[in-house]
Amino acid sequence: MKIFIFTIAFFILGSTFTYASNFQNGMNALARKDHEKAFSLFTLPTEKNNALSQTELGYMYQNGQRVEQSFQEAAKLFKLAAKQEYPKAQYALGLLYQNGQGVDRDLIEATQLYKLSAKGEYPEAQHALGLFYQNGKVFKQDYLKAITWILRAAKNGHPDAQFLRKEIRYNKWVELAAEKGDINALIFLGANYYLGLSVNQNYIKAAKWYRKAAELGSISAQNILGAMNERGKGTTKNYIEASKWFTITERSGNVHGALYREKIEKWMDSSQIKKAQELAQKWLDEHGEKSTTQ
Repeated sequence: MKIFIFTIAFFILGSTFTYASNFQNGMNALARKDHEKAFSLFTLPTEKNNALSQTELGYMYQNGQRVEQSFQEAAKLFKLAAKQEYPKAQYALGLLYQNGQGVDRDLIEATQLYKLSAKGEYPEAQHALGLFYQNGKVFKQDYLKAITWILRAAKNGHPDAQFLRKEIRYNKWVELAAEKGDINALIFLGANYYLGLSVNQNYIKAAKWYRKAAELGSISAQNILGAMNERGKGTTKNYIEASKWFTITERSGNVHGALYREKIEKWMDSSQIKKAQELAQKWLDEHGEKSTTQ
């Protein structure tokens, strides 16, 4: 019986390794521009339902590599992979719908696919979705949503999104989003002014944006604002205010807040500590469970 179980397990694991190996070998062949080899590996029986292989095969049809270019065949393969919730395939299919290649042009369908892919953290889709919101394509122009998706694309390494983030005019978009209360934009602006990234370093403006994020419940902004009050950066030095923010993050379960509070209380007297605790409790009573992990 043990031999039988071992044999079955070996067969299953062996199949899995072959499955992964065929796809990886196909990708290696593509990198060498050995399209014949790549095509033969992606079309093996083991790859029939492999979303990754289906997608790369779709690209080969889309680009006319080893086969005659066929957007229809590419769309068919992308659809099979997209049904398996593979973000890269969802984006590829969305692009075909956006351009009307192999399928009827349908911007609504394109955006739905981009949204699915973007939620799967595929940076190309996040960037495309951000541009749609920025330019007012399909849905109403919305800088707040544009900023959100472009920031996520930049975070995931999309070069165009990273370049766009550095542009001066992009900071204006971020400010529009920040004014509407977007925590990501608020923290982004706070960091930009604190470090002097693409703007002149300005601790007062950094404190302004971090304060807004802190009031909205951002733990990272609360800790940074506490540190700025402790050191007198962008604001007058104020241990009570600093301890207040550290106490708030500590009560939200933040380890750093607890460490910072303990450290700063060594320089405070009992009346100052009491005042900081009262202010922290007042803030928590007013805001309730509003803290985030950002």
